[in-house]
Amino acid sequence: MPIKNYGVLRGTAVAGRLDGPRGQKPHYQIHLTAHGIQYRIAVNVVSDQAPSELLFLLDPDFRHPVIAKVAAVADGFTALPPDPGGAALDFIRGGLFRPEDMKAVPVEAPGADNDLTEIFVLHVDEAIIRGADVFAFGSRWGPEPGKPDDFFQFAPGNGIHDIHMNQGSPPPHDHDNGIWQDGCLFIHFPAGNGDERWLAFFLVFQSQFAQTDDRGDPIPGAPKFGPTAPSRGGGDGLASR
Repeated sequence: MPIKNYGVLRGTAVAGRLDGPRGQKPHYQIHLTAHGIQYRIAVNVVSDQAPSELLFLLDPDFRHPVIAKVAAVADGFTALPPDPGGAALDFIRGGLFRPEDMKAVPVEAPGADNDLTEIFVLHVDEAIIRGADVFAFGSRWGPEPGKPDDFFQFAPGNGIHDIHMNQGSPPPHDHDNGIWQDGCLFIHFPAGNGDERWLAFFLVFQSQFAQTDDRGDPIPGAPKFGPTAPSRGGGDGLASR
């Protein structure tokens, strides 16, 4: 069955850090505000199934027709029907990027600019400094009356997760499979110094498959998603850099 409460959260980032519940896999946590309401974006940066590294693609100048629809959503959370033609996303059907451009990236690694934590810190910090709009696609939770947020301590707890592909998963995660409900992160840097642009962050688990049926379940014999998956082509304006 599809993920619950699919949609997009738009707001301004005020903080970010790598963190996670004790004994559980870490997430990159982003503190967001919109119309005075506080939210948390929980981004998976490691898998609980081997191989643990996620497939990742950062497009630093994302151009695609869906951006016009994304830019039109209001601040706060907007529920999205999981259908083509709107702002809902589908990594397999939507022509957002080429699967073969994705690479497995560790959450942390020795050296500079070579792991997900450093990538998120760099760009989220820039978004905070420049007051950029952040758009997170995924599954909404909360508000949770009487319960403060687990990481940023605002109350009530409130946010969005499943910021990754939400189809093509084998058991035990196949209960979240569905089409036109994939999660990702966009950052829109405003005009200034001639560098207005959209950044797109795409994440896929290495256990997920590259071809799915109309329920989002893997098609028998389909290849895994990633560098070896066949490209589906794409929509107008596809950009992968």
